[in-house]
Amino acid sequence: LYDLINAESVDGIISWASLIGNYVTGDEIRIFHERYHSLPLVTLGGQFEGIPTLLVDSYKGMYEAIIHLIEVHGYRRLAFISGPEGNVFAQERYQAYTDALKTYGIPLDPNLITPPAAWEIVMGQRAMRLLLDERQLRPHIDFDAVVAASDHLLLGALEILHERGIY
Repeated sequence: LYDLINAESVDGIISWASLIGNYVTGDEIRIFHERYHSLPLVTLGGQFEGIPTLLVDSYKGMYEAIIHLIEVHGYRRLAFISGPEGNVFAQERYQAYTDALKTYGIPLDPNLITPPAAWEIVMGQRAMRLLLDERQLRPHIDFDAVVAASDHLLLGALEILHERGIY
């Protein structure tokens, strides 16, 4: 598929470098991008010398989401499904979660936080099963809401909740 990309077939490339970085090293991403040096190229979420980058403010978005859950909905026990270990976006979102709780004087409960997981729906399913089955947490009693470090993780968690009739 990547061999089909050339100046005759596309006008430019938008590379989701931060997502690719979950599967390969930074050097491998750089080499991949070098293949297409003759095309206009922009990366999302990963900075590489000589390539324009669009950065996502993961911290602010997560912080505002947590504040909304606390202020508008009155939630105080928020489960958190963690993203990949070492991923800058996962780290920023987790930091925003902990900072928002601290701002409102809500103690950090490690039992509500899942171990790091890849950005995959199946990992979100696994994390939700961990909270419900292994840790025996009860929705609406032990936690008010679930926050995840990514959409894919949250979608997986929601599948488990829906399967069990939990809304």
